[in-house]
Parts: sequence; structure tokens; C-alpha cells
Amino acid sequence: MREGMFPYYDGYAWPTRNWVWTAEGPALVYWYQGEYCLLAVRQIATQPAAPSLVAVASMVPEKQPDANLERTIARYYGLQQGIDDVHYYYNRIDLDGDDKLETFVLLSGPTLCGTGGCSAVILKQSGGVNGYRVVSNFMLVRAPIIVSGQKSNGWRDLIMEVSGGGAGAPAYHILHHTGSRYPSNPSAAPRVPAGAGVAGTALFADSADGSFPGIPLTSF
Repeated sequence: MREGMFPYYDGYAWPTRNWVWTAEGPALVYWYQGEYCLLAVRQIATQPAAPSLVAVASMVPEKQPDANLERTIARYYGLQQGIDDVHYYYNRIDLDGDDKLETFVLLSGPTLCGTGGCSAVILKQSGGVNGYRVVSNFMLVRAPIIVSGQKSNGWRDLIMEVSGGGAGAPAYHILHHTGSRYPSNPSAAPRVPAGAGVAGTALFADSADGSFPGIPLTSF
């Protein structure tokens, strides 16, 4: 290789052009007058360190079907019996500090999922027909969802992983309550800073690894 060019391995049957790995990155070399010459070096952008999960306690989903919860979800999304194949996972957790448990539901099925994730809702108990009302809804959700100890407008922050569906490299995003609801699209929420620790309670812990397929929604 010409003076000043990157070294290459002797004895290798090189083609006319080939990429070789160097300390500066992949280098494209070519054959010219009996020696290999540098054509280009491809610079590779390094990814910042991803946030790490620290002090995260897992909460597995409830296993008991809730017919009123199912009817509320079916009505909210306009699901039809015999047409929409939907399973759900749910956890009960106090999100707004009123000593009453909200119900966080993660849904799965072709109707409510895409390559970027699935739909989810938060419900409060109410005196309505089915005893629940939706107070926040989400799209592009992946399990687990981490409920932070930090609060915004009296509600605990939510941390969700965004990946797939053209989102690029996986990243954690933090959803702050606005005072009326949580943002519905986690990909539009601020990212958790690179290298930061993520702490809290992880919901739907055994839905992420596929060990629990969810509860089939059968009440409409």
C-alpha cells in the first residue's frame, strides 16, 4: 500500500476493491500499479450510552379477567365480538397519590398493535355503566412500562421504550402528565438522557418475555 495509507494483510487474494477494517474505521482500498491504495474511510457514528435500568421493581400483570374492564375497553375502541381478537394485561397502581388504584391496561392483537408497539389505557373507577372511565390512552407502547417515583402535576412520570416502526435505535422516553392527561405518543415525549439511570416500578413484567400471553377479551 502506498506510503501513508493504512496497512493491509499480505498474502490475501484481494479483489479490485475491498473494505478493510482500520483503527480509523472501515477503509475502501483498490489495486493500482501493483499495490493497494486508500480510496475512502467510512466514519461510523458512535451511539451514546443508553440509559440503564436501576432499582426497578417488577409488577406482574393480574391474571383474573375483569368483565367490566373488558366492556369498557371494547366500547372505547369500538371492538366487535367475533371480529377483533384482543388480549390484555392489566396492573393496578396508584398513579396520582389519592390512595386509590388506577388500572393500567396494555392491549395486544392485530387491531391494536403495529410494528412500533400496541395501544394502552389508564382507567379510573367511576359510577358509570361498567364502573370505569378512560383517563389517558397511548399508542406505540412496549412492555414493560416503568412508573417512576418522580411526579408531574401530581401524577407519577411514565418511562417507555420506543423502538421499531422506523423509530431508529431503541430509546427510553419519559411521559409527564400535563394536568389533564399523559401524552398519547411516547415517541414524541422527551428522551431519558443518555447514561442516566431509570428507576421505578416495571408494569407488565412477564408480558415482555412472552411467558404470559395475556387475558383474552371476551366481554363486549
